[in-house]
Amino acid sequence: MPLLFPLSRRLVALSSTLCLLLPIACPAMMAGAAPDSPTNRIDPVTTESEWSGVVAIRTGGNVYSGVLLSDRYVLTAAHIAAGAASKPDELKVVINLAGTPNVIAASRIDVFPGYDFPYNDLALIQLVTDAPADARRYPVQDAVIRPGASIITLVGYGSSGQGNTGPSIGSNESIRRVGENVVDALPDRIDNSGRTGSFYLYDFDGPTGTGPLGGITLGNARETMVAGGDSGSPAFVMSAGRIVVMGINTFATPLGNGSTITYTFGQGGGGMRLSDPKFISWLRTASGSEVRLASEPVSSLGNVAIPVMAGVGVTGSALLTVMLWRRKRVHIPP
Repeated sequence: MPLLFPLSRRLVALSSTLCLLLPIACPAMMAGAAPDSPTNRIDPVTTESEWSGVVAIRTGGNVYSGVLLSDRYVLTAAHIAAGAASKPDELKVVINLAGTPNVIAASRIDVFPGYDFPYNDLALIQLVTDAPADARRYPVQDAVIRPGASIITLVGYGSSGQGNTGPSIGSNESIRRVGENVVDALPDRIDNSGRTGSFYLYDFDGPTGTGPLGGITLGNARETMVAGGDSGSPAFVMSAGRIVVMGINTFATPLGNGSTITYTFGQGGGGMRLSDPKFISWLRTASGSEVRLASEPVSSLGNVAIPVMAGVGVTGSALLTVMLWRRKRVHIPP
């Protein structure tokens, strides 16, 4: 039975002993309070965008998010792709560049072994054909980051709205939004199952002050959190001057601010931290070593794009809401 601690600044030091209540919900990219707006967070759909390799995913009649790691491989959350594993051609990846979107079907979907939300929530999609050359490919971060010192950029196709009022705009496979946050904790346990995993957590600070996990805000026009449709979206960090994928956004959480997820200031989100050796090994094996790592020399990265990141943001999306709670049970509704 894990020890249970209140959500506070102590969380960073005690992040291996969290307890979560896990109802199903949908994480999107939120804006700050006015005068900031969801429109301000839209990334231009051009080949020059640093985020051109962040893709939309159509499956089950819904729109989610993912990220292009190589010519034919897209990484996303298992909870949005696992249902299509037996019929991968029904899942479509939408790559937005200039002009008409490129829609490519999946030929195979590999779900991480032992996936059981919220644990091991990763899926690798193989495309039937190469992604357009102009879409960026991103290396994967294989070094552990530092809580409180790592700014992440969240990019996805999920819902949006303002941090003081909540979502007002639905997910859209043609509209990509961007924001930032700071990783506040790296927990390895988030329920009473006895299982461990590799997670990251952040809080959605308001325009001023600090959020429930501590750490000063990045400001009203920069901070964000995930919302519906951002599940499977990437969390980027800078590594040796390159943009790399640190994690995949898989959940949102009230962080003790209310009993339901509202995607507003004081709440937060998180996901899978890819530097875990088991994730790195799986990505390399499942992709036939096509997925590249941040530790590899630039000269060995082939056609992986190496943009220089101007300060921007992060986000997440999808079917899940993780509520940090003090009770000793986990509930996942059907």
